[in-house]
Amino acid sequence: MKPITTAFTLIGLYYAIEKGFNGRQVQRVHTLLSRKKFKWNPLQPPHPSAYSLTVMNVLNTQPGESRDEMIRKWMLDVWKSWEHQHSWVREISDILLK
Repeated sequence: MKPITTAFTLIGLYYAIEKGFNGRQVQRVHTLLSRKKFKWNPLQPPHPSAYSLTVMNVLNTQPGESRDEMIRKWMLDVWKSWEHQHSWVREISDILLK
């Protein structure tokens, strides 16, 4: 996976979870980021056992409110598993999105 993919994902999760942005607002953040010239370094991923939920948990949940809630839980789980990168995500967001 390219470093930019991981960075954009974590920045999107940061804005969705900690800033309360909706999907369109996160898309706007990604659009603004894509206009910046920045060398994205690889980020050290968490150990695979750090995840308690997977995309399969989401896909195995009935569509509708139940699935929406599972997506939210999955987002929170992924964000929590990358806790070791939270400071970097906050700092790079402040630098690139002032």
